[in-house]
Amino acid sequence: MDASAVLSLAALLEQEGIFFCLQGGWGIDALCGCQTRAHKDMDVLVNLCCLGRFIDLMEVQGFVCKLIWEENAWIAAPSPLAMIACPGAPEKAASAFVLRNAAGNELDVHVIEMDAAGNGTPCWNTEEVFQAVDLQGKGTILGRPVRCMSAEMQMLCHTGYTLEEKDCNDMYLLNKRFGTALPAELQGQAVSGQCE
Repeated sequence: MDASAVLSLAALLEQEGIFFCLQGGWGIDALCGCQTRAHKDMDVLVNLCCLGRFIDLMEVQGFVCKLIWEENAWIAAPSPLAMIACPGAPEKAASAFVLRNAAGNELDVHVIEMDAAGNGTPCWNTEEVFQAVDLQGKGTILGRPVRCMSAEMQMLCHTGYTLEEKDCNDMYLLNKRFGTALPAELQGQAVSGQCE
């Protein structure tokens, strides 16, 4: 998924007042201010209160549900959401899923419930909790400002499981750029990622 597709979707979500926060590969590249590698998808956190409008908007954009993640938890839907509805229980919706359009662009979506202070509680099965500061990272893609997850939270979200080489490189880039502490299992590995 290229930078122009990410920016186009980000602009559309902003225009519609839908809260989202970039995470994953594009979120890390936004923090670094340059594209370091190719990305298969755009990872986003979406606020539960915006989920209905988000799904409606993505449906208009030609997206369909590709898969429901294993960590998914079925949640009460703010409105009927056929695209991500629970089989046999249409009043419930997925909280961790992937959408794909005909152009091959993919959105890896995880839903959070935000409180008045801007903290986010994940709706999927995880022990992570996002403080407001974790969701207020500032980055750029092709020079355009975007909201993204903080470097510290990116690091925390990429630990505790076996990482692919690209993910290890991402963690080293965050360490080099922001001084975020590397977990013990990554120390001593080399970084190959460079800005394109």
